[in-house]
Amino acid sequence: MAPFGKYYAAALFFAIATSLPMYLMGQAWSHVIADSVKQLFAKPRKVKVRHYQGHLDGFHDLSASLGFYGSSVQGYFTLLSSQVHFRVKGTFLNDSLYLQEFDAKGNCTGSYLLQADQTHNWKGEWHNYDSTVALPCTLKPVSTPTEVPRHCGANKWIAYYKGQCRQNDVRLWVHRTANGRLFGNGSWGPHSVQAKGTITAHQAWLRLYDEQGRSLAFIQADASDLRQWLSIWHGPTGEKVPFTLARVQTIPVDCYSWADYRTAYAILFPKTTSAPFNDWVMHSANDWLKRCYQQATQHGAQLAPSQRARWRAEGWYEIAYDDAQYISGVRSFIASWLTYPQVEAFIFDKKHQQLIDPWQTFFHKDARKAIEAQLHHCLTQHYLVSYEGFAQWIDTTISQALILLSPQGITFRLPPHPVFGNIQCTLSTTELQPWWRKPPTWTHENNTHGDQ
Repeated sequence: MAPFGKYYAAALFFAIATSLPMYLMGQAWSHVIADSVKQLFAKPRKVKVRHYQGHLDGFHDLSASLGFYGSSVQGYFTLLSSQVHFRVKGTFLNDSLYLQEFDAKGNCTGSYLLQADQTHNWKGEWHNYDSTVALPCTLKPVSTPTEVPRHCGANKWIAYYKGQCRQNDVRLWVHRTANGRLFGNGSWGPHSVQAKGTITAHQAWLRLYDEQGRSLAFIQADASDLRQWLSIWHGPTGEKVPFTLARVQTIPVDCYSWADYRTAYAILFPKTTSAPFNDWVMHSANDWLKRCYQQATQHGAQLAPSQRARWRAEGWYEIAYDDAQYISGVRSFIASWLTYPQVEAFIFDKKHQQLIDPWQTFFHKDARKAIEAQLHHCLTQHYLVSYEGFAQWIDTTISQALILLSPQGITFRLPPHPVFGNIQCTLSTTELQPWWRKPPTWTHENNTHGDQ
């Protein structure tokens, strides 16, 4: 057994075997880990040990115990979900921390390059052994080593906002995911919008884009109070109009994550007030997790630097519409073994507790060709239409367009393109009038599930 494995085993035995109160057990654990770190140095008594907790790629909890002696740093990192340990060794200089990562066999499996901020937190990246993979990494100081992972959905959420600008009703779903990333979708008057942004400890920013891919508005909020977004609409001739978006609904987000020597995968999913929808989400999330596990295990279990974090995946559910009967959105999966993201639209009928096929449920059986022709006209208004390959991509993928409910009608979104991104267009209930099986039950005013 490697030296650090011996110390961790001893610490675990100590914690289980004693009958001390929990706070004393925590202190004892801290001392045992600190002693094991000090023994890595030639002069243990002069080593100062600090403990940290953090995460890798925004999902995977880490525990770190590091010894500092001059500019020399050594210690241990633990992936808490799997309890896989790595030894680290490097230097600390000018608020920068560079560490090499070693497995139990002494193989170099990666490196960390971290920078200290004003609050003594570390932020930076982990790289695999040949720097072909880079994952964000953050650490913050704690008094005792962290033993169990936190809930990986704790700082993530989905929220629905409403407002008005220049007589246009504005509706926006905002999703917060890992590493401070924000994205969203919604409507601006009769048209759909998409949003991209970021959130820090103090501020949050989003930029809204119209269906032609043009910047429509810039919105910001105090990160400590996201009940309102202070927004500015940018007109085509340079005018600026302030407006406010108010939060009317929040959907909690649940999460499952796992990271070990070879794998790192996580999935985020909403926890709505609809139990049948939540059951479907859990079932589909579990299916995805099984596929991740199968993908990793079918290639054996070799532990070598080339296998470190080789099998990575992330899944999430995007909400685009929610009312008393329907919830609509997109589920997306990305993985290191996939060339392109896997995306699927869903429309869940809460009343009948099932997914529905929008073409069969909402439209006449011969309507698809005519609707796709109208959609083609809408999509070719995008500013990228003159770019090489854009028009051909529309022609190739229009039959695969994702169908999302919208307060105005139906939003059609093409599969994501590695260069062009997400391109979508909304056809209103009036534009789709000739092809409805029956008048749609959702309208701008019916999308009030979040207002109650």
